[in-house]
Amino acid sequence: MQLTVAYAISVAAVVGAFTLYRVGTVIARVVRMLRTVFILKHLCYPVLWRRRSGSTDMTRLQGILTALFIAANILCSLIGVRNVSDLNRRSGILSLINMMPMFLGGRTNLFADLLGLRLDHYGTLHRWIGRVCVLQGILHGSITFFRPKSDRNYKEYLLFSALLAVFISSLLFIRRLVFELFLKVHLTLAVVVLGSLWLHLRSRGSIYTLYFLVGSAIWLLSFFGWAILLMYRNVRRGHSTQVAIKELYDRNDGPITAARISITLKRPWKFLPGQYVYLTIPSVGYLGLLQAHPYAVCWWGEGSFGEPIVVLLAQARRGFSRRLPLAQASATAIIDGPYGTMHNLEGYDKILICADGIGIAAQLSYIRYILECHNLQTARVRRLSVVWQLEKESHWDWVREYIEEILSKDILKILNIYFYMPPQSMEENNKRNSDQLIKQPYTIYRNLDMKELVAREDASEAGNMIVSVCGTPSFEKYVRDSVRSNSRDIRLVNSCFQPDEVF
Repeated sequence: MQLTVAYAISVAAVVGAFTLYRVGTVIARVVRMLRTVFILKHLCYPVLWRRRSGSTDMTRLQGILTALFIAANILCSLIGVRNVSDLNRRSGILSLINMMPMFLGGRTNLFADLLGLRLDHYGTLHRWIGRVCVLQGILHGSITFFRPKSDRNYKEYLLFSALLAVFISSLLFIRRLVFELFLKVHLTLAVVVLGSLWLHLRSRGSIYTLYFLVGSAIWLLSFFGWAILLMYRNVRRGHSTQVAIKELYDRNDGPITAARISITLKRPWKFLPGQYVYLTIPSVGYLGLLQAHPYAVCWWGEGSFGEPIVVLLAQARRGFSRRLPLAQASATAIIDGPYGTMHNLEGYDKILICADGIGIAAQLSYIRYILECHNLQTARVRRLSVVWQLEKESHWDWVREYIEEILSKDILKILNIYFYMPPQSMEENNKRNSDQLIKQPYTIYRNLDMKELVAREDASEAGNMIVSVCGTPSFEKYVRDSVRSNSRDIRLVNSCFQPDEVF
């Protein structure tokens, strides 16, 4: 290559990079301008349908993007297709292309976390891309079976059967019925699909095998990155991660309502509010080693010997969380993480943090972080209000010591904590007054009026306001609707951790 040509290419590359940077800056500025109250309240906040076990919320914006993705695949499958043979070939290629993101796996991982994808958003992407990919593969296989029998072999039967099994087992009602079994069956079927796909493509060669090899390289890179990080987090000098499990009982000698899991870390990590980890405890059940469940990190600190400790809070529901008390008080564990990104709450004047039930576990880290930033004069917040709707009065014992420590950090008295108890709790405990507003945390024995609360908090101080919510789907919808009905420009964020999805 001539020196002048190389120089011209270098200059063009520099100019092109600068142009792209400037165009990207302008586009980012326009996007920020377009994120008006109308777009947030009518596209980002409304939920088309609430999540159920094994699914995630679908907002209007996500619904539009999903519809565009499906429409794009339909158009790519039909435009330029002249006969059934073309449709067969096109559906197979599109299925293979859509399979590329599937190689990253079905849960949050290192790559997804680096891209800033939340746990619920990543799950939505995986499910919808997977559905389209599998349906295209099933269409490709169905058309293939119309060919003469001499062209069919066991590889095609195996691949078609595995794709069909993946589709059937991924139906929502099956996932809800046997969620933990579904995870293992789904992983097994995915391995069968990959193996049979390689046998199917190997005889064809060319670009199709290259697609598969690129996807396999992505998976290998992701897997080895995850494995190295997992070993680094859990093993040091031949010793593995240890957890201490404390059962939390209902008052009056009731059943176990939750478990507090204190994890002694082998190496410290830079912790951010809102992060979560996948917890595996081999001694919990006969399949404990194969189960990894996400839990929000609700607290962190140091042990008696200065070792770093993080605390998880697990409500006793069913499956893994119900069997946690069966493990030893001190057990070996595997910690995968931390994952998740932090919401920038400290940039607002008024912050309202809402939690329902076990959702308080994901919000404690934010409350502590905001107070510490405010004490260091790195946060502009002037009023921080926390609303926790309790299912039972005894659930206050889950986080009593942490709330008391948080109150001790409130040096400038910007924090207000409200506990909304069920009205029947007042009757059961023979309370004479429905509200106890003498000292914090304030206890209120009546149903929560979220619309009135949002309006009151917004009027309490000047400046901008943000609402953060974590709880059940119905509670989060209640908070969303309350923010949308307010005429003021109030920002809403929800936790990426969904406590009702942890069993």
